[in-house]
Amino acid sequence: MEIINFQVRFELNKEVDDDSTFNNEENIYLSTDTGEVIQQPFQFLSSVVNMSILKNTQEYNNGSYLRQFTFRLKESTAQDIKKATLIIDSPVDGSGEPLGEHLEIEVDFSKSKKGCY
Repeated sequence: MEIINFQVRFELNKEVDDDSTFNNEENIYLSTDTGEVIQQPFQFLSSVVNMSILKNTQEYNNGSYLRQFTFRLKESTAQDIKKATLIIDSPVDGSGEPLGEHLEIEVDFSKSKKGCY
């Protein structure tokens, strides 16, 4: 199985409402320079992030926390990929309006030391 794994530390910068929507299946995906787009993290190897977890973090003032997102490659091999972009869409309110900016985190594997990925 070929995978790309991201570990991301984040903090909430806005209040989480009951009307807001966010989850792994709809808001987190991966794009590679080979043209492969993976629509959601591999559920068995990834952390769950959804509104109840975000509300819990806010309620107990846990600050920042680390989450892992693993994407299973289907069309490419890890060796084929030179760049990958983790895309996290902003949560949306009850009207479908974004509550912030979308995040794009690009990793350039071609700049890695030989043998280190």
